[in-house]
Amino acid sequence: MARVRITIGIWTVTIGKCCRAVSIARGLFLLFCAVTLAACSSVRPKQKGDSIDWGFIKFTEVRAFRTNWKDKYSMNSILTRHGHLNRTRIPRKGVSLDDNQISLLRSAIVDLCPPHQISFCFDPHHAFVFYRDQKIVGYIDICFQCQKHHGEPNGFGQWLDWKALSTLVEDLGMPIQNPKWNDER
Repeated sequence: MARVRITIGIWTVTIGKCCRAVSIARGLFLLFCAVTLAACSSVRPKQKGDSIDWGFIKFTEVRAFRTNWKDKYSMNSILTRHGHLNRTRIPRKGVSLDDNQISLLRSAIVDLCPPHQISFCFDPHHAFVFYRDQKIVGYIDICFQCQKHHGEPNGFGQWLDWKALSTLVEDLGMPIQNPKWNDER
């Protein structure tokens, strides 16, 4: 019996002579599967510095900061009006988020969350800054006291998952509020 052998990468398909129509169809199917698997195995895994696309913002890194830590009622953003980082930021270079933390951040600030009460104050003391090629491409200021936020570009959720967000911030080693504020009346 004559056989035809086709090899692609590590995959080999053998087509026999008898029942030619069935064998050819089966062989073509197996060849398709082999090509598909070979293509899938050549996909490069995500590496540090690869761009992440949330639709409204593309970035390669996210860093978390505390801001305005000495002033409970400061309304200063993480970015100055000139686009520079706020001088009160802690730590100076921020805390870089890993892929899992970025995924948790997305679910807390982009995906749909239930509405909550709205407050009129806005004194942000935490922020996430998005970078692409070491340049700032977006940010979100967060106030856990009044549960409000502001960010650019537009696209962050109207309602945030505050519980998930506070867990993420604490997991990054940042307190939610300055303990000295508890002494203020």
